[in-house]
Amino acid sequence: GFGMTKYKKMASAMEYYQLRKKDCYRRIVGNVRIMDLMSRDSAFYSSWYNSTDTLFWGIDKRILYKVLELQKRLKEQSYNHLAFSIANGHRYPRYNTRIGGVSKSRHILGEAVDIVVGDINNDGGYSKDDKAIILKLCEEYIIKSEGGIGRYPGTRTVHIDVRGYRARWDKAH
Repeated sequence: GFGMTKYKKMASAMEYYQLRKKDCYRRIVGNVRIMDLMSRDSAFYSSWYNSTDTLFWGIDKRILYKVLELQKRLKEQSYNHLAFSIANGHRYPRYNTRIGGVSKSRHILGEAVDIVVGDINNDGGYSKDDKAIILKLCEEYIIKSEGGIGRYPGTRTVHIDVRGYRARWDKAH
């Protein structure tokens, strides 16, 4: 169903990690837990609640290093390096299709994260200034011309990925 065979080649080189439920609670990058970076589809929730099942996680380590580098840069500049969360990391193709993700989404390959920005500058609440700090760091230090940055104006979300070439966009796609 959903023409998922088109994703077989795309995902064939991916590395998946086998996890037990308790592993998913581990913090892997700052305050980000493994479960924050896992595909949140019905298969995830089914295996989550039937905790005897093995969970599978597809992630490209390079994106983890980018999140870690973002936290490091924020801390170095006296910003709150823990004032963001991850809304999406890896997505299974069926889930990506269901939520309207593009067919060649970097999330399918575990090469992307969607960052939800909080009070980065510690001024008492989120504002577009906080998002501007994240975007500037991603543009100048973290992603540069090595990947994609989805800016999504009017939201608290910033997409970053490690696709290997420069890409920028404003609208969700």
